Amino acid sequence: MIVVKVKATRDYIIKLVKVLLKEVNTAIDLGDFGIKISEDLLRGEPQDENQKPVTTKITVSKTSKYQMSAYSFSVTRIKTNKV
Repeated sequence: MIVVKVKATRDYIIKLVKVLLKEVNTAIDLGDFGIKISEDLLRGEPQDENQKPVTTKITVSKTSKYQMSAYSFSVTRIKTNKV
């Protein structure tokens, strides 16, 4: 997992790589953030060559459940609304 903060917008970007065969259920504690999330998810089998990312926009509560897909790479942007 890599987390970076974008200076210009004060948003956070989280990058997750999941290389295991099974999905994993976890929880995320977003603390004091205003909670608008945009996620780009790329998933498939390791031998797949023509996958395209799927973008979803979701609103979550302070503490939310999160499902990590098998063989996936996700880039999540958390908007802090603190510019």
